Amino acid sequence: MQQVDNGEFGSTQSTNSKLDVMLNWGNTCVYNANWRNSWGVFKSDNVKDATSDEPLNGNWMRVTDPEIFDIVTKSAALPTGSDENIANGNTIAQKLTATMQAINLMSIPTTVPTNSTYWANYSKQDNFYAAPYTWWSSFKKTLVNIEPTGK
Repeated sequence: MQQVDNGEFGSTQSTNSKLDVMLNWGNTCVYNANWRNSWGVFKSDNVKDATSDEPLNGNWMRVTDPEIFDIVTKSAALPTGSDENIANGNTIAQKLTATMQAINLMSIPTTVPTNSTYWANYSKQDNFYAAPYTWWSSFKKTLVNIEPTGK
Protein backbone atom coordinates (compact mmCIF):
# COMPACT_ATOMS: atom_id res chain seq x y z
CA MET A 1 0.00 0.00 0.00
CA GLN A 2 1.24 3.45 -0.82
CA GLN A 3 -0.10 6.77 0.41
CA VAL A 4 -0.23 9.43 -2.28
CA ASP A 5 -0.74 13.15 -2.08
CA ASN A 6 -4.01 14.67 -3.25
CA GLY A 7 -2.51 15.74 -6.59
CA GLU A 8 -1.51 12.14 -7.37
CA PHE A 9 -4.93 10.52 -6.95
CA GLY A 10 -6.00 11.06 -10.56
CA SER A 11 -2.88 9.56 -12.10
CA THR A 12 -2.67 6.77 -9.51
CA GLN A 13 -6.25 5.61 -10.04
CA SER A 14 -5.95 5.88 -13.83
CA THR A 15 -2.79 3.82 -14.25
CA ASN A 16 -3.00 0.05 -14.36
CA SER A 17 0.47 -0.40 -12.91
CA LYS A 18 -0.77 0.36 -9.38
CA LEU A 19 -3.41 -2.27 -8.70
CA ASP A 20 -2.64 -3.13 -5.07
CA VAL A 21 -4.93 -1.07 -2.83
CA MET A 22 -6.49 2.31 -3.26
CA LEU A 23 -8.20 4.12 -0.43
CA ASN A 24 -9.48 7.36 -1.79
CA TRP A 25 -12.38 9.74 -1.61
CA GLY A 26 -13.77 8.51 -4.88
CA ASN A 27 -17.06 8.55 -6.71
CA THR A 28 -18.24 5.19 -5.44
CA CYS A 29 -21.05 6.60 -3.36
CA VAL A 30 -23.84 8.19 -5.31
CA TYR A 31 -26.56 9.94 -3.34
CA ASN A 32 -28.66 11.33 -6.16
CA ALA A 33 -30.45 10.28 -9.33
CA ASN A 34 -27.61 11.40 -11.59
CA TRP A 35 -25.49 8.32 -10.96
CA ARG A 36 -24.28 8.39 -14.59
CA ASN A 37 -21.88 11.24 -13.73
CA SER A 38 -19.91 8.75 -11.65
CA TRP A 39 -20.81 5.35 -13.08
CA GLY A 40 -21.40 6.16 -16.75
CA VAL A 41 -17.79 5.13 -17.39
CA PHE A 42 -18.55 1.51 -16.54
CA LYS A 43 -18.14 0.25 -20.11
CA SER A 44 -16.28 -2.68 -21.61
CA ASP A 45 -14.22 -0.24 -23.72
CA ASN A 46 -12.75 1.15 -20.48
CA VAL A 47 -11.44 -2.21 -19.25
CA LYS A 48 -7.71 -2.70 -19.79
CA ASP A 49 -5.53 -5.73 -19.19
CA ALA A 50 -3.96 -5.64 -15.73
CA THR A 51 -0.46 -5.63 -17.28
CA SER A 52 -1.24 -2.68 -19.55
CA ASP A 53 0.52 0.63 -19.00
CA GLU A 54 -2.15 2.39 -21.06
CA PRO A 55 -3.99 4.97 -18.92
CA LEU A 56 -7.67 4.38 -18.27
CA ASN A 57 -10.16 6.69 -19.98
CA GLY A 58 -12.68 5.88 -17.30
CA ASN A 59 -13.75 3.11 -14.95
CA TRP A 60 -10.88 3.60 -12.49
CA MET A 61 -12.63 1.04 -10.27
CA ARG A 62 -12.03 -1.51 -13.05
CA VAL A 63 -15.60 -2.87 -12.98
CA THR A 64 -15.85 -5.85 -15.31
CA ASP A 65 -19.47 -6.95 -14.84
CA PRO A 66 -21.23 -7.22 -18.26
CA GLU A 67 -24.62 -6.79 -16.58
CA ILE A 68 -23.52 -3.42 -15.20
CA PHE A 69 -22.25 -2.45 -18.66
CA ASP A 70 -25.69 -3.29 -20.10
CA ILE A 71 -27.49 -1.24 -17.43
CA VAL A 72 -25.24 1.77 -18.10
CA THR A 73 -25.80 1.51 -21.87
CA LYS A 74 -29.58 1.17 -21.56
CA SER A 75 -29.80 4.00 -19.04
CA ALA A 76 -28.00 6.50 -21.29
CA ALA A 77 -31.27 7.15 -23.14
CA LEU A 78 -33.39 7.57 -19.98
CA PRO A 79 -34.23 10.88 -18.32
CA THR A 80 -32.10 11.32 -15.21
CA GLY A 81 -35.04 11.67 -12.85
CA SER A 82 -37.07 8.78 -14.26
CA ASP A 83 -38.06 5.94 -11.97
CA GLU A 84 -36.35 3.44 -14.29
CA ASN A 85 -33.05 5.35 -14.24
CA ILE A 86 -33.11 5.64 -10.45
CA ALA A 87 -33.90 1.92 -10.14
CA ASN A 88 -31.01 1.13 -12.49
CA GLY A 89 -28.62 3.16 -10.29
CA ASN A 90 -29.85 1.23 -7.24
CA THR A 91 -29.26 -2.05 -9.07
CA ILE A 92 -25.69 -1.03 -9.90
CA ALA A 93 -25.04 -0.06 -6.28
CA GLN A 94 -26.35 -3.44 -5.12
CA LYS A 95 -24.22 -5.31 -7.69
CA LEU A 96 -21.07 -3.38 -6.74
CA THR A 97 -21.65 -4.23 -3.10
CA ALA A 98 -22.66 -7.88 -3.60
CA THR A 99 -19.64 -8.62 -5.80
CA MET A 100 -17.36 -6.47 -3.62
CA GLN A 101 -16.14 -4.47 -6.60
CA ALA A 102 -16.53 -1.38 -4.45
CA ILE A 103 -16.37 -1.40 -0.68
CA ASN A 104 -17.42 1.93 0.75
CA LEU A 105 -15.77 2.84 4.02
CA MET A 106 -17.41 5.96 5.36
CA SER A 107 -18.12 7.61 8.64
CA ILE A 108 -21.44 9.30 8.02
CA PRO A 109 -24.04 9.83 10.70
CA THR A 110 -27.24 7.92 10.16
CA THR A 111 -29.33 10.65 11.74
CA VAL A 112 -29.33 14.19 10.42
CA PRO A 113 -31.51 16.41 12.60
CA THR A 114 -33.62 19.11 10.98
CA ASN A 115 -35.91 21.75 12.40
CA SER A 116 -39.12 22.69 10.63
CA THR A 117 -39.63 26.02 12.40
CA TYR A 118 -38.54 28.12 9.43
CA TRP A 119 -38.28 25.55 6.63
CA ALA A 120 -40.45 22.48 5.96
CA ASN A 121 -40.44 19.52 3.55
CA TYR A 122 -37.04 18.15 4.45
CA SER A 123 -36.26 14.71 3.10
CA LYS A 124 -37.32 12.16 5.72
CA GLN A 125 -38.12 8.47 5.75
CA ASP A 126 -41.77 9.08 4.82
CA ASN A 127 -40.84 11.81 2.30
CA PHE A 128 -37.52 10.65 0.87
CA TYR A 129 -36.25 12.45 -2.21
CA ALA A 130 -32.53 12.98 -1.44
CA ALA A 131 -29.86 12.02 1.06
CA PRO A 132 -30.06 14.75 3.72
CA TYR A 133 -26.33 15.42 3.96
CA THR A 134 -25.51 19.10 3.54
CA TRP A 135 -21.97 18.24 2.44
CA TRP A 136 -23.03 16.04 -0.54
CA SER A 137 -24.25 17.04 -3.98
CA SER A 138 -27.71 15.69 -3.16
CA PHE A 139 -28.26 18.72 -0.90
CA LYS A 140 -28.97 20.70 -4.07
CA LYS A 141 -32.17 18.64 -4.33
CA THR A 142 -32.99 19.52 -0.71
CA LEU A 143 -32.48 23.23 -1.36
CA VAL A 144 -35.02 23.31 -4.18
CA ASN A 145 -37.57 21.24 -2.22
CA ILE A 146 -37.66 22.81 1.23
CA GLU A 147 -40.37 25.40 1.70
CA PRO A 148 -40.56 28.46 3.93
CA THR A 149 -43.04 28.18 6.80
CA GLY A 150 -43.67 31.92 6.98
CA LYS A 151 -42.12 32.33 10.41
